[in-house]
Amino acid sequence: MMRKQNLKRTLLAAFTALFIVAGLMGCSKKNDPGPGSGNGFKTTDIQISNIVAEQEGAGGQVHVSYDVKNVSGKDMVVYSPFDILWTVKTTDGTLYQQERSVAALKKDAVSPDDVWISVSAGKVADLSTLKYEVLLDE
Repeated sequence: MMRKQNLKRTLLAAFTALFIVAGLMGCSKKNDPGPGSGNGFKTTDIQISNIVAEQEGAGGQVHVSYDVKNVSGKDMVVYSPFDILWTVKTTDGTLYQQERSVAALKKDAVSPDDVWISVSAGKVADLSTLKYEVLLDE
């Protein structure tokens, strides 16, 4: 009777270990092109154009509208590995920023987008200092 219980425990432990190992092997990152891998894209694969910016009153938000184009020559599948970091300075030199994710785009596709950059009350944005940086999730 004791041998059957030991055999059952041993088999249960062996199957549990087997399932854990199989599960870990299935989670291999080697072939996983998910977020964080960049999926072979470079920051130069995104083109920003038609930038229009305006401040909604002193101390209001700066609204920036723009177009995003995938110039990589390949489709972004399911997700985009890109973010855009927008920065603007106020007339007193204070730097404000806002990050915006890029939606997945087919090759050569263009998507209009916009971002709101919050500025403290009473501050006036110097729109000539508006800049962006394309960031790649890695």
